[in-house]
Amino acid sequence: MAIVEKCYQTYEERVQTLIDRNMTINKRSSKHRNVIKNYSYYNVINGYKDLFLKDVSNDIYKDGTTPDQLFALYKFDEKLRIILLEFLLPIEEKLKHSICQSFYEYYLNDENTSTYYKERLHRDTIYQRPEFYDRSNNDKQRKYDKYIEISQSEIGVQYRKGNESIRNYKDTHQYIPMWILFNILMFGNMSKLFVILKKDIKKDVMKKMGVTWNYPDEQNTISQFEKSLEIFTLARNRCAHNERLYTYSHRMPLRDSYMDFRSVLPDPKDTNNYPNRTEMKFGIYSILFLISKFSTLTERKRMIKMISKEIDKLDKSLTVISINEVLTLMNMHHEWDTKL
Repeated sequence: MAIVEKCYQTYEERVQTLIDRNMTINKRSSKHRNVIKNYSYYNVINGYKDLFLKDVSNDIYKDGTTPDQLFALYKFDEKLRIILLEFLLPIEEKLKHSICQSFYEYYLNDENTSTYYKERLHRDTIYQRPEFYDRSNNDKQRKYDKYIEISQSEIGVQYRKGNESIRNYKDTHQYIPMWILFNILMFGNMSKLFVILKKDIKKDVMKKMGVTWNYPDEQNTISQFEKSLEIFTLARNRCAHNERLYTYSHRMPLRDSYMDFRSVLPDPKDTNNYPNRTEMKFGIYSILFLISKFSTLTERKRMIKMISKEIDKLDKSLTVISINEVLTLMNMHHEWDTKL
């Protein structure tokens, strides 16, 4: 089969292509024209067309589809990214603080840690030594090596950029404390760092983050928390890089028992109304669940209110499809706001 070349199209050619595919475009309408003229065809049209197609194989749109309706869905997704990022950043900050606190509390009170190390544990030449981390298998050893590599590389990058705190400590003290280093590391770095922490430190971090468990499920809960951090990392990156979010699936399994996830999911027996219950555990709804669990009650209510407002706004902009179709695609058509 010959591959069709994707050549650049002029504004007029893009408009005609959409008209040929049954999209309604009023060339005198600035609302229609501006969507095609001022925004990326790939990001808006190709990124959000799925629900509006009546013939997916040929990209034929449902009768009455207009550019501004796709744009409304695009803007909804944009707002969703902004909202999630607003609530993910405090969780990232809390994780960094908890790891730093737990690390120092553990080793400064550990009788097996020498006085020499305790007096110098604020230095990156000491706190990054391999004996302070879990390198019990090849994967963890690789993660440790990568963490050290990224940390030192980022210190160099920030120093050359003129980062004031990095330059000050490096020039004045010749070392970078952990709490300063964490300011320049990302959620993904912290997620990988958590995996190589000693078990007792992990448990203390989780307690500081509000995660509890029964003793027999201790290791399972640690594993689930690690997956939570991976999910947060993926969500944060998606938000920060302006990638489509509302239909995102992360494929990181969360157990029904983890932080009582089952309480916000439909009954497993209700397959008639919610045949995609399993998909809910991998999509945007699972991210909202995790954010709600690592936020205060006030923050959770505010997040739900902000998302609900954007859903109502989108609802008023749609005529060809319903808001329920959007929520169904998101696997959030089960009274998600009251569940959370």
